[in-house]
Parts: sequence; C-alpha cells; structure tokens
Amino acid sequence: FSSISNATDFQLNHPATSSRIQTLEWKPLLPESWFKENSFSEALSREEVFVKERRRLALQGITSFQFDPLGSQILFNYGSGIYLGYVNKNGEFCPRPITPNISASAIYPVGMTNFPIAHSPQHGGISPISSPSTTDSSSTSVYCFSPSNSSLPRLDPKLGGCNRDLIAFIRDHDIWVTTPNGCETQLTFHNELDPNGTAALSCGVAEFVMQEEFYRYTGYYWGPPSIKTYMNDREKILYLQVSEAMVDLVSIPKPGSQGEVEEYRYPKAGTLNAVSDLQIVEFTPRYSEEEVTYGPVHKRLWGPAALDKLFPWVEYI
Repeated sequence: FSSISNATDFQLNHPATSSRIQTLEWKPLLPESWFKENSFSEALSREEVFVKERRRLALQGITSFQFDPLGSQILFNYGSGIYLGYVNKNGEFCPRPITPNISASAIYPVGMTNFPIAHSPQHGGISPISSPSTTDSSSTSVYCFSPSNSSLPRLDPKLGGCNRDLIAFIRDHDIWVTTPNGCETQLTFHNELDPNGTAALSCGVAEFVMQEEFYRYTGYYWGPPSIKTYMNDREKILYLQVSEAMVDLVSIPKPGSQGEVEEYRYPKAGTLNAVSDLQIVEFTPRYSEEEVTYGPVHKRLWGPAALDKLFPWVEYI
C-alpha cells in the first residue's frame, strides 16, 4: 500500500494479518542418543566416497532418505549401513539395520545367460521386448553361495516391491535385492558377461558423464505394482546395462601417496562415450533361505525395436 492510512485500514479490516503466522513444529525423528549408540568408525569405501562427492553430499551423517507414505516407512544410509524403520502414529521412529544374513545371502542362480551390448544376437520370430537368452523356463534355478560378496559396499538402496517390503541396491556394479531380514539375491551378472573386464560393464549404475553433466545418479528403477504383478508374484526392475569399453582410461595420482595412481574411465572431449542398453529384470523374491524360486528373467528391445534402430542419433539414455 502506498499510504499509511490505507495500510492501517487494511490491518483493521483484516486482524488476522497482525497476528503471528502459525508454523509447524519440527520434531526430530532420531535423537542425538541414536547417533551415539549407532556410531561407526570404519572408513567409507572408494565407491561410497565417489557417490557422495559427485552428489556434493557430506561424507558423514544422514544425507538422503526415501519415505514410503503408504507404509509409513523410511529408508536411509548411515555410514556403510542401510536402515529401515516405521513411523507410528505417535511419531516414534525406531530404524534397524538391514544386515546381510550370511547363511542365506549372496545367492545367485548358476547358468544365467545373457549377452553384452556389443554381441546382441538377432533371432527371427523373437518378441521385440525379449531376447533368445532370457526365455523363462519351468525348472527352478540352482543356487550357490558366495559369502565373500556380502562384505562389499551396498550403494543406492531403494525401497520397492508390490508390498513395499524389498530393498534393491548396487553391489560390485550389479543389482541385488534384499528382504528386511537380510535374505539377499543377485539379479544381474556383469562378471559372467564380462569375466575379463574388457567390456567394462555395469548394471544399474550411472556412468561418470551422466552423474557430472546430467545429474542422474542412479541407473535402475522399481516397476510400479500392478494387478498382474500381484497375481503372478513377479517383481520388475528397469535398469541400464552400461559399457565403458570405448571410454579412455585416465591415471590420476592418489592424494598423499608416493607414486601411486588410480585409473578412471573419463571421456575426453571428442572421444567416444559410454554405450547403454535398456533392460528389465523380472524375478520372484525369496524371503527365506528355505525358499526355492525361479531365476530372474532379463528382457530387452531387439531388432527393429531396439533404441539404436529407432533413434540412431541417441547418445545418452
């Protein structure tokens, strides 16, 4: 208002404006005592440090979380651990760590077959959204144990599934899924596709340029629940299989070390970039070590329906 009288008249006619605006009271879900009881001393892994640095996040504390409004659940990282908890009606929140069950974790089906990006076979009569190598079978998969994998860091956790009771994460450049009781199952197998590491494959991981230039820090997403999913008890995850074989290796000296260097895949200006392949993995979750389920099924676009055929100019996905 341009004059004092008009402002005075406005306040008299609108007494609510003279009172203080009400604000919501913030109530911390986790008290300081929780952080003292759950303190950690181990250093973060190289992969965990890279993820936080590229997202410009602090190396300590809780820097991100996922809230599920349907189940009133909160999932978050703290240190190298994954925590999940329910928020009750009184606002109480008691998260607990998702600890791998060594006797039931690090389980993967033997004999899974797939093809790396550079060797995608063409096959007549195959559906454009499935590959010859990923047709489902009526026999259950054979499982074997690899307890050593359970010590590797678990990155980019996401709560999902039809009942919102599964947690997917990245371990050693592959997608895994775990139940709240720690029963883990491996869903992708880049080591089988690229045993020598020459193709520099990863599944569900955003490549360097995508993180730095496009601000996408993940490479997989849970499929939304549907009636069909409830009926056949199959979960779906959309992910990118990335090959950085054509990206140059750059040697960078380690800070504080004497003559030691680390190698990174870094695309220089004018050089080739990473190649991505969009895929879907369907699987039946295991909730205990006694359960035997069908192995995961991988689907992708083929032939004329492939993205590089539909959009030859595509560079990044």
